[in-house]
Amino acid sequence: PYTTLFRSSSQSGQTLKGFKYVGGSQPNLVAQIAGKYKVDYSVSFDSRSGNNDVFKTIVAINNIPQNQTETHRKISTAGNIGNTGNSGFIDLLVGDIVNLQIYNVDSSANAGLYSVNLNLLRIGS
Repeated sequence: PYTTLFRSSSQSGQTLKGFKYVGGSQPNLVAQIAGKYKVDYSVSFDSRSGNNDVFKTIVAINNIPQNQTETHRKISTAGNIGNTGNSGFIDLLVGDIVNLQIYNVDSSANAGLYSVNLNLLRIGS
């Protein structure tokens, strides 16, 4: 039920500090160095988000949600602007696909997003 959030078509095929960005309809970051990573992310909602809807965001590895990175945010009224974010640790192998995903718990309304940031920092092997 989650939808991938990472959407930057201008960087496709480039290497980004130990990750390769793969663009297209389901863009992803592909790990090039195995290890333990600290992950931080933030999602800023805009006024297009659903009314009284709860949105969950989570980091996924190979399309498997990593529960330790999940957060949720209720957008209470149309026009409400807000942010959610989380930090956690994940273990990656070479070739693992990492992305940030979102899910509307209450309805099928899309989330209106102003900005999305996903940061991965290798902290060990």
